[in-house]
Amino acid sequence: PYSKDINPIRRQYATNTRRNITKANKCGLEIREASIDEFVALWQTENQSMRSDLHTTIRSLIEAAFKSRDAINCVSKVDIAEGNFTPHLFGVYREGRLVASLFGIQTRTRFIYLIPVSNREGKECCAMFALVDHILETICCPQGLTFDCEGSMIEGVARFYRGFGAVEQPYASIARCRPEWLVRLMHR
Repeated sequence: PYSKDINPIRRQYATNTRRNITKANKCGLEIREASIDEFVALWQTENQSMRSDLHTTIRSLIEAAFKSRDAINCVSKVDIAEGNFTPHLFGVYREGRLVASLFGIQTRTRFIYLIPVSNREGKECCAMFALVDHILETICCPQGLTFDCEGSMIEGVARFYRGFGAVEQPYASIARCRPEWLVRLMHR
């Protein structure tokens, strides 16, 4: 969880992250709410190689989040049961053009960074750096929320998160292992 003051958080940013936020600020970016249509259009343009049913699923997920809070199963069961989450669609605009966007969920205790997308211009302007800084300043710090970036096994993505001071929080998981040879042996 963050304190209400963003400045101690910003002092923990990596040098490269601070440099990219400065670069973003020089691009004249505007951060505001994006529409579902804008987000999906940008996502589809930047992810043309993805299966077409995923394009439909992304739209359905976001629409369901805004229409029915119970439709999201990516937040804690307590938050879902109590209806305690708010979907967010942020857009980063340059000269009126959407160059980056993010779909995220806010619960009572955290902001969860779910589906980001940037086009080439957004990447060149470091728009996602500006957007994460904006979320930390305007949502996480004032409300004392944890910023949950859900991690990544992709080194470049993990480095992006670490640049904001992210620390690894492993999640335990249980896998059931039933080798076929053991199953056959048990049923003899």
